[in-house]
Amino acid sequence: MSIARSTLVVSGLTLTAYLIGFAVQVVFARVFGAEAEADAWFAAVAVPNFITAMLFASLTKAFLPVFV
Repeated sequence: MSIARSTLVVSGLTLTAYLIGFAVQVVFARVFGAEAEADAWFAAVAVPNFITAMLFASLTKAFLPVFV
């Protein structure tokens, strides 16, 4: 497997994860609207989302040579 193909696979999976997360937020916002519960939920998931983004970014650089 070439490095370009490995990069595309990892990037595609990361993009898919972000799109699923976005869809979850859209559905959640539609169900709960602009209520205090929605604000609490968005505040609670801000840190895990940031950690996940940093983890995906580091995994892309760390494990890409393994795919090759």
